[in-house]
Amino acid sequence: MSIENIPESYLSSAKIVPDLFVYDFKMTNDVVKSKVNLSMNMFSFLQVARKQVHFAGTSVAVNKDQSLLLKKGNWLWTELLETEAIYNCKLFFFSEKILKDFLEKHASKKSVSKDDVPYFIIGNDAYIISYLNSLTNISQAPSVFMENLLAVKFEELMLYLMTLRSYPLVLCLKFRFTNKNQSVFRRRFYEFKELIFVTL
Repeated sequence: MSIENIPESYLSSAKIVPDLFVYDFKMTNDVVKSKVNLSMNMFSFLQVARKQVHFAGTSVAVNKDQSLLLKKGNWLWTELLETEAIYNCKLFFFSEKILKDFLEKHASKKSVSKDDVPYFIIGNDAYIISYLNSLTNISQAPSVFMENLLAVKFEELMLYLMTLRSYPLVLCLKFRFTNKNQSVFRRRFYEFKELIFVTL
């Protein structure tokens, strides 16, 4: 089975990968246990679909009422149609640099986690639905403004999620940067490709 490189396969030029990137992913056939090399962190906002992510000997499934936040790494996932004929998922990619800048700006330097939170779930509440509509609207903006618009939208989303589950979300994300020298975490993070969610 071939390995798909994402988001490079969605870009017009794989040599230039932006720090922030939104892509509307659609398909008409089920894909089972697809191997993916995810080179950026990614929000996967399901709109019409079911998705199952396989990791560390188990799997986690979400439907159109939920979404995922995945860290970059090697993944194995299944994407399934429901009664609709087209699978629809909005993907929002962000780099390690963008995440690091956000944490340095908004996360307390004293809040260092000693716990390894394995995953969170994002519920598609009224705010998330409205947020997705706004991402669609700005996709029509001139490309010269897109970088700044996406930077604002990323910060908006992260701050909203922090107001809901601030402590576990921030510490889970910050753990990635404050414990780089801990081999156990690095092994679990890169080999087991842990899943990060936000529970509403």
